[in-house]
Amino acid sequence: GSRWAWLGAHNCVRGGVVAWRLIGGMLATGRVAAWLGAALTVRLDPALLKRFVGAMILSLIAVMLRSPRLGAVPQEPHISRAAMSAAAVPVGFYEGLLGSGNSLVASLLFCWGRGYDLLGALGHYYILAFAWSGLAAFSYISPGYYNIEPMVPAPCCHSVGGFLGPPRRALKGPPFL
Repeated sequence: GSRWAWLGAHNCVRGGVVAWRLIGGMLATGRVAAWLGAALTVRLDPALLKRFVGAMILSLIAVMLRSPRLGAVPQEPHISRAAMSAAAVPVGFYEGLLGSGNSLVASLLFCWGRGYDLLGALGHYYILAFAWSGLAAFSYISPGYYNIEPMVPAPCCHSVGGFLGPPRRALKGPPFL
C-alpha cells in the first residue's frame, strides 16, 4: 500500500545521504501515534475532519507565505534529533489520521528543524510515510474498514506517481512559491 512512498524516497535521496539515526528516532516515536490517528479517524465525524483539514491547509499557507525560501538551500539545523523525534508524535498522528497534506507538514519540519533542502526533506518524509502509512493501512484493514474495488488499481497508480512524481535532480528556485 505504501510502495509509492518508498519509490518517492528513493528518487529524492538518490545520491544523497539519509540520516538513519534521525529516521529511526522519528519512526519509533511516530509509529504509535500513527496507529492512534488511524484508530481515531473511524470514530470522528467526517464534518469535523473536513474543518480540521481546512484549518491545517490555511495554517500551512500562512507558514509558506511567511518563509517562501524555506527549503531552497540546506541550512544549519534549528533543533536536535531528539526534538525531531518528539515532533514525530503529532506528525505520525496526522499521518495515521488523514495522511493527506502531511508531506507539507513534515517537509516544513525537516527544512526548518534540521536545515534540509526540499528534496532532502521530502525524501526523509517519504521514508517515514512508507512505514507509518503501512501501519495505518493495517489499522484500517484489520477491523474491516476497506473497499476491495480500489485495493489493486490504487497502489499501482500510487507506485507510478511515486516513481514519476518526485524530481530526480537538484531543486531550482524557491520551493514554496
